[in-house]
Amino acid sequence: MDKLKVLETLHSTYENCQQCPKLCKSRTRTVFGYGSQDAKILIVGQAPGETEDNVGLPLIGPSGRILDYFLARAYSSRDERFRKLVKDFKIQKGFSNRYNYTWGSLDKETNIYSSHWAVKQLLANDVFYTNLILCATEKDREPDKAEIDMCSARLKETIYTVDPIVIIAVGGLVLSSLFNKRGMNITKYKGQILDLSIPGKQTNIKYPVIPILPPAHLMRNPSMEEGTDWDLTEKAVQKAVSLQEEYLNVYA
Repeated sequence: MDKLKVLETLHSTYENCQQCPKLCKSRTRTVFGYGSQDAKILIVGQAPGETEDNVGLPLIGPSGRILDYFLARAYSSRDERFRKLVKDFKIQKGFSNRYNYTWGSLDKETNIYSSHWAVKQLLANDVFYTNLILCATEKDREPDKAEIDMCSARLKETIYTVDPIVIIAVGGLVLSSLFNKRGMNITKYKGQILDLSIPGKQTNIKYPVIPILPPAHLMRNPSMEEGTDWDLTEKAVQKAVSLQEEYLNVYA
C-alpha cells in the first residue's frame, strides 16, 4: 500500500466536505493532518481551534503547545535538539488567574511560536496529528454525534493507513468516539493502555490507546508537582513514547 497516496486521496476527498452545514459556516478550511505516513505515534484531538483553522495544521495552538512540550520532554533523552528547545517553554500567570504559555517568539500573522514550530517539525517523522472532526466549531463547542459520525470513516482509514504503534486519545469525547461507547470517563481511563480494534481489509487490527486529559484542562492549573494532572498527563505521553521505543528496539 502506498500510504502517502492514500492519505493524499483522503485529504482531497474531505478538503471541501459539505456534509455538515453548521461546520461549513464555522470553519475557514478543513484541517486534515500533519506528520509522516510512517509515524509510530498517532494523536487524535477533538477539533481544530482558532489557530488551527487559520493555518490549516492540527494541534498547533495552545493545546498543541502543551502536548508537544510533553513529547519534546520525552524525546529529549535521545535528541539534544529537543533538550535545547524545551528550555524556551514558559508559563506566565496573567489576569484573572489565567496562564499564558509561550514557546519562543510569536509570529503574529500565524499566531505560532517559533520554538513550538521547530519542535513540531522535529516530531513530524515520529508523530501524526489529526482530530476527531476536521472542522472548527462555532465558539469551540463540542462536536455533536452526527458530525463525529460523518468523520468516523475518515478517521478509521487514517489510523489504518498510518498503522501506528500507539494512539494518544486527547479527552473523553475522543476516547468515547474511538471505542464507540458513550460516556467513557477520561478521569477513570487516563494514562491506561486500552486495546482498540480497527476493522482492517482482512481482519481486525488492535492498537494500544493511551487516553490523556485535554490540555485545556491542564491550562487552568499548571502545577508540575508529582501526582498532579499535569504530571500524570506528561507521564502518559512518556508511556506512549516508551512503547514506540520498545517497538523500534525489537524491530530495528
